[in-house]
Amino acid sequence: MTVNLPQNAQKSLVVRGGSEIRCLEGMLWITQEGDVRDYILKAGDSFRTDRKGKVVLQALNHSSTFSLN
Repeated sequence: MTVNLPQNAQKSLVVRGGSEIRCLEGMLWITQEGDVRDYILKAGDSFRTDRKGKVVLQALNHSSTFSLN
């Protein structure tokens, strides 16, 4: 799945542990249910979830595109 978010838009997803979120364009803020840390991805970076549950992503600049595997 590939998703494009306009600036400041948010997307909530329920994922399984081990899901990979890859930032294809722009910059993303990510937070994961049960994790006190936040993550920032820029184009080319990826993040692998370490638990199942809700993940919230927000586009931090003009437009951000990400894929979820």
